[in-house]
Amino acid sequence: LIMMCVIAVLGVVRMAGMADEIDLMTNDRYPKTVWANDIVDSINLIARAMRNALLVSEKETGAELARIDAARKVIEDRMQQLERTIQTPEGKTHLDKLKAARAAYVPLQGKFVELIRADQEDEAKVLMLKQVRPAQADYFKAVNELIAYQSSLMTAAGKEATESYRAARNLMVVSAIGAL
Repeated sequence: LIMMCVIAVLGVVRMAGMADEIDLMTNDRYPKTVWANDIVDSINLIARAMRNALLVSEKETGAELARIDAARKVIEDRMQQLERTIQTPEGKTHLDKLKAARAAYVPLQGKFVELIRADQEDEAKVLMLKQVRPAQADYFKAVNELIAYQSSLMTAAGKEATESYRAARNLMVVSAIGAL
């Protein structure tokens, strides 16, 4: 009976550890990758809207610029969520790189919008090709590095949960054999 009690306590303790790992993956690590991917999607949307603003008629340009504003709001929201929740030093380093890349990109994006609104499409094209695209590439790189880091944390948490399960199973089997 004592051995069976030990088995039960070990099982409960180990399952609690697994539950913590699963909670960490689903409520901390995974949402961060989703938020970072939302940023990537919004950057892509902005890039398409900027390109479209150069290609469409004047009356359609306003709709494209509105898409840029909407995507900017999504990015701002996701950045705030990431800033609130990223706790590890390495995660903060990746977030700082992302913020720096964004800080370099957003003013160029704003300048592009100003040129479009001022009907200076030729200048906007030059700006896009020479300055916006390289800054955008750096921005994408920073976001993708953050995603890769968060994904590695999710993978590590998954491995820890699996190892915790195996250790608990083995310990319970050995204890049950000893009890028998």
